[in-house]
Amino acid sequence: MHRMTILAMFFFLIGSGLHTLAQVDAIARAKNNPNNSRVTIFKSRWQTILIRAAWSVAIFVLWLQGQLVAVLAATKISVPDSLAGVLDLHVSGAVAFMAGYLFDSALAFIPGLKNSVPAAIDADSSTGKVDGAAPKA
Repeated sequence: MHRMTILAMFFFLIGSGLHTLAQVDAIARAKNNPNNSRVTIFKSRWQTILIRAAWSVAIFVLWLQGQLVAVLAATKISVPDSLAGVLDLHVSGAVAFMAGYLFDSALAFIPGLKNSVPAAIDADSSTGKVDGAAPKA
């Protein structure tokens, strides 16, 4: 039983990681992004990536333990029958992979956890002003 849980978690993390890599690649290819280095983008967004991964893993562990529907019901979130049917599935490697990819994708729609790069800070070296802010002391 534990071996299947470890295997499911492994495939879940692969799916989540692939979605993260796909988003970093999309940011790097964006025409309005002056920074096309994937490593730099990852370094600038690592906090968001870790937060999304942690929430995804927490939700997935609740699903593996069979407690996700109970947690949703306790928080008064209605679970449609179609979703309850999916949550009753045996979590194989393929299901875990898809869940990892989809959970990370769903969390990317939450403001603050989106896949966008923060706005660049432009500093005028002669005045020390940052985007119209007061000069540095």
